[in-house]
Amino acid sequence: MWCGNRKNARGEPTEVCTTRCDTKAASYRQCHGVCPEVRYAQTGLRRLTESLSILGKMKLGQHVDPDLFDVFMWERVYETYAKQYMSSEQIDDVDLSKVPGYVSPPLN
Repeated sequence: MWCGNRKNARGEPTEVCTTRCDTKAASYRQCHGVCPEVRYAQTGLRRLTESLSILGKMKLGQHVDPDLFDVFMWERVYETYAKQYMSSEQIDDVDLSKVPGYVSPPLN
């Protein structure tokens, strides 16, 4: 998932970028410093989008209340939370259609 050195089937070191970022880097060295995910992988910090994806998967797995998750997303509570508890570098643009478990609010 993150950039890093790997070993091939023969146990020889090989450099492979395994990120899900858009840099299309062929190796760790090409990606390191370019891929925005590298620093977060090293520090353990998560971006807002990744945090919401984890929470969405928890909804689908019945680990959080589905109705509470829906209200959290519909009312954009995550934005208030992010501004209060996350650094500005962690707050990215959220594409709700890519958050697992997200459903559009009902039309009234």
